[in-house]
Amino acid sequence: MLSQISRITAITAIASIVLLSGCVAVVAVPRVPAKQARTSRFERGAVSGVAQRMGFFYAVNADCTSSGLTRLNIAKPPAHGSVSFVVIEDYPTFPRSNAEYYACNKRRTPGVSVVYRSTDDFTGADDFSVEGVGPKGRFLRVEYFVTVLPHGGGD
Repeated sequence: MLSQISRITAITAIASIVLLSGCVAVVAVPRVPAKQARTSRFERGAVSGVAQRMGFFYAVNADCTSSGLTRLNIAKPPAHGSVSFVVIEDYPTFPRSNAEYYACNKRRTPGVSVVYRSTDDFTGADDFSVEGVGPKGRFLRVEYFVTVLPHGGGD
């Protein structure tokens, strides 16, 4: 009986969030071991109540084909908004100094977009963290610090 519960827990732990062509499948990623995760920090801006992309996670092979999707989890939710993960195709952004992969910037690749939306009428500072594992087994953790500005009227 205990082994059945362990298997169910393991199956539940490897589920992930994928949004593709209007279909949603829920996927949970196990907690990333803190010592193994590479942590990055980004400051971003957003407009109050408007969904905005904060990041794009992709992985490509040397021939520029996708090597799979990064599986993400919300490690720390935002206090004043929500975060979602959306599978899209977009262009990678390898620096020119990365001669092996720079040419891949000309070709769209599937990846996971991190989207933040503040609650309506919130302005100020918010933050959240995501963690996950890439298709080649590399752990990652990203902390986002978001400055939310008022939604301006206008033209």
